[in-house]
Amino acid sequence: MGRNERVICVNKGGVPTLTLNKVYDAKIYDDNIRMLFVGLFNDKGEYRNFKMERFMLLSEWRSNKLKELGI
Repeated sequence: MGRNERVICVNKGGVPTLTLNKVYDAKIYDDNIRMLFVGLFNDKGEYRNFKMERFMLLSEWRSNKLKELGI
């Protein structure tokens, strides 16, 4: 079971099917080993799972940007 969230790619690493700074609709899973995984459709339209460390919740990213701007 997972929860639906909007995430932004902050670290694509060597994954050619992700785009840095692109927003994706994702399902976030907790595998009970304190690691989070994100399931989403990549740029080729394939549903894949990725480690959460490649992404940030869009709401958190927005909040960080507003803080940077002093808002």
